[in-house]
Amino acid sequence: MLSESNQLKLLEARITADELILREIGEIQFDEQAYQTLKSRLTALEGRYREFLSQTNYLDKEWPTTEAALLSNQTAIQQTQQDLAACQQALQQLNFDENAYAAAKLALAGFTEKYQAQSDQLRGLEKTGLELQAEQEKSLEKIRSNNRILAQISDKLEEVELLRKLAEMLGLFKTEILEKVSPGITREASELFTRITKGKYEGILVDENFDFAIADGGVFYPIDRFSGGEVDLANFCLRIAITKAIMDLSGSGHRMEFLAFDEIFGSQDEERRLEMMLALHYLQEQFRQIYIVSHIDSLKDYFPHLLEVQFAAEGSQALWR
Repeated sequence: MLSESNQLKLLEARITADELILREIGEIQFDEQAYQTLKSRLTALEGRYREFLSQTNYLDKEWPTTEAALLSNQTAIQQTQQDLAACQQALQQLNFDENAYAAAKLALAGFTEKYQAQSDQLRGLEKTGLELQAEQEKSLEKIRSNNRILAQISDKLEEVELLRKLAEMLGLFKTEILEKVSPGITREASELFTRITKGKYEGILVDENFDFAIADGGVFYPIDRFSGGEVDLANFCLRIAITKAIMDLSGSGHRMEFLAFDEIFGSQDEERRLEMMLALHYLQEQFRQIYIVSHIDSLKDYFPHLLEVQFAAEGSQALWR
């Protein structure tokens, strides 16, 4: 640290130096207005000066990179020029013919069009081929189906022929059976019908189709001439007569030993019902059991055995009476 005496000496030396400079400069007339003008200009130019410094700094920073890129581009340009010269020399050695090139290009365009047309035609043929193949497969399947149908038809024709022969045999059998049983059915049905109707109608005639007519006053009339009750009564007599005819055909070793009737009294009056019950009692000599289903309460006393079904809210029950 300098002492005060040394500092004083330094200051005196500076003052002496400044005085020498002032003597050399001489006497100066200070112009305040000029000074202010220069100061204003300096202030105005300070922004441009700073911009200049900024651009200078930017150039100093970017110049090496730009210079290197410029050198690289120049090298690339030189290489490209060399390559261009080589290509031009190679082109000259090819003996290029502009007219031949144009003709070849035109021919290529024509070939391309023909190739495209042939390709389209080929795709069309392929599509047609696939469609024909599909149609062929359908036709083959239809032929196979027709063959199956023909086989089925052949089998059906054999069945039809067999059924025809069977129908013919059944017809002959029916004719033979009817020839045997029709008189007996007519006789049995007529006797029972005359007994129940007390001689009002003389009898029943059964034809070969098992259609029947009722004799009234010596003339046989179709059943649509008579009332529903009379037709039901005739049917009742026919059922008994047919059952007896079947018993006769089956022989003694296969006899039917029971009859069953369901609601046969509903369309008859009390007198007819009584006659029907008498006929059923008569039939007991030929059948071990006769089953009758009826909802008419007044007939209960006519049956020796009664199975009565009673309905209630808690359910139904069957009781033997």
